[in-house]
Amino acid sequence: VPQATVPMQGDFYMADRLTSHKGGLMWIKHPPGTFLREGDVAVDMMDVWGDIVEEVKMPYDGYCWSFTGGVGYTQVVPEGTQIAFTFRER
Repeated sequence: VPQATVPMQGDFYMADRLTSHKGGLMWIKHPPGTFLREGDVAVDMMDVWGDIVEEVKMPYDGYCWSFTGGVGYTQVVPEGTQIAFTFRER
């Protein structure tokens, strides 16, 4: 089946994980594979009223290649949860 996205070209390596420091509902700001600069917000953590309680930012220029979610792989995330895998170009 043809895929809607084009494979990324380059030499990449897994760099790290993003972790939420506050619990809440995870709101992903960009699709996987989007280039993000250091300091860009990758994920907003919100409370049940929709108020942002934390902005999870990229610690370096790179990409999020997978958003893992929280409880049962849902958008409900306890504090201290690893929520995304990141990668960088060599």
